[in-house]
Amino acid sequence: MTIQIGDQALDASRPADLDRRLVASTGCNAAEHVAMLSNPARGATPLQIAKALAPMLATAIPVAKLAEQIAAADVVAIRQQVIALLKQETPNGEAPVVA
Repeated sequence: MTIQIGDQALDASRPADLDRRLVASTGCNAAEHVAMLSNPARGATPLQIAKALAPMLATAIPVAKLAEQIAAADVVAIRQQVIALLKQETPNGEAPVVA
């Protein structure tokens, strides 16, 4: 999947060990990130979006730099793309996130 951030297209995919990666880096699994990013009572911040997206990028980008890029672009559209990616099935048959 390609994540569009402004005029930049970043290759990303949902790795089989995404929950492990997210818990190690943020303390939350994919379902918790979907819930946070989807919460209408709290707008998702560029930093929250970047933390969820970073472990899925084909080419590593520091979270702070990624958050800056997201903040300068269409945050809502990027949030939707990241949620869709978090909900995707993985090649090893891991169940998709339902939130």
